[in-house]
Amino acid sequence: MGSIIAPLRTSYVMFGIYNSDTTRRIKGS
Repeated sequence: MGSIIAPLRTSYVMFGIYNSDTTRRIKGS
């Protein structure tokens, strides 16, 4: 169970960082 949740949580965090970075670029331009 933990081995399945760990990668999901990591990808979720990475997606959140990438999404916020993309939003910041769109707002900046």
